[in-house]
Amino acid sequence: MQCDQDLASLPIGGRFTLIDPNAKGWSGILDGELIERIAPARLVYRTDEREGTSSTTLTWTLTPNKKGTRLALHHAGWHGLRGFLTAQFLRMGWRTLITNNLNDLLTSTGHDTDTP
Repeated sequence: MQCDQDLASLPIGGRFTLIDPNAKGWSGILDGELIERIAPARLVYRTDEREGTSSTTLTWTLTPNKKGTRLALHHAGWHGLRGFLTAQFLRMGWRTLITNNLNDLLTSTGHDTDTP
């Protein structure tokens, strides 16, 4: 996903757009609103599909622990059968995306990627 704003400097309530250029089966465009940011530990934002079919909230949390830092993602707001199925699909997708891309992202931003 590509974001048209820097969420680290966007004011609370600020709007942004996420675009997935490889989207299949939907427009790939999400309109978002920044709800909460407690740097560097918590980021909360709401997204709405451009077609108006869903509105969800994503909460990213970083928590220090004995092994380093725990990353948690809570993606909520799904309703009905379509929402249930979409949530199941995205749960697998988030897991794959984070597992496959987190080290690359951290390396590209100059962060330590050592895993205990």
